Amino acid sequence: IESFPPMPTKRFSLAAVCVGRDLVAAGGQCAMGGVLRTVEVLNVDSQQWSIASTLPQPCCRNSGAFWENRLYLLSGFNHDMNPVRSVLTCSIPDLLQSCQSPKNPAASEQPRVWCEIAPTPYFNSTCATVCGRLLAIGGYDATGKATKSIHVYSRSLKEWQATRDMPTARYSTLVATLLGDCLMVVGGWGEQRILWNKDPTKLA
Repeated sequence: IESFPPMPTKRFSLAAVCVGRDLVAAGGQCAMGGVLRTVEVLNVDSQQWSIASTLPQPCCRNSGAFWENRLYLLSGFNHDMNPVRSVLTCSIPDLLQSCQSPKNPAASEQPRVWCEIAPTPYFNSTCATVCGRLLAIGGYDATGKATKSIHVYSRSLKEWQATRDMPTARYSTLVATLLGDCLMVVGGWGEQRILWNKDPTKLA
């Protein structure tokens, strides 16, 4: 098993996304519970961490995915630990260009590379990409009711559109991509309980 150096910033409940030979760690909570805007990038070849352009707002329990040379983050919870539906995105070249060494950060302010797109229909959805599509999987509504819905983002229409439902309503899930256009949605929460089952789901 190959080991890598620890992140410059200690944190948990963050989004981690693989982008080619880089690993992007975004947001999360620090040991004292504060919610972070921090973005750090590990290059697996050099095994060096860099500090990238910070998020526009703090977020934790967030999730992310790489789609069409851009990074997308579903924001999860804000600094007050309230759930939010906002979605942040940036181009990968811009993000990597903003990187600075944690030992020798530049004196000037980092460029702002992040912007928002249309919010997800539900809170606490999980972000994933399958067959060239950006997905928001599960979540819950303003009353706390979990959904079976999977939504796909349309870049041309700038909105999230409903696609095939999962068998089980859930949120805060793990998602694995299977062969073809299939997802394996694992665990999470549903109807005020932790779920142990998994849903193989074929997209329409």
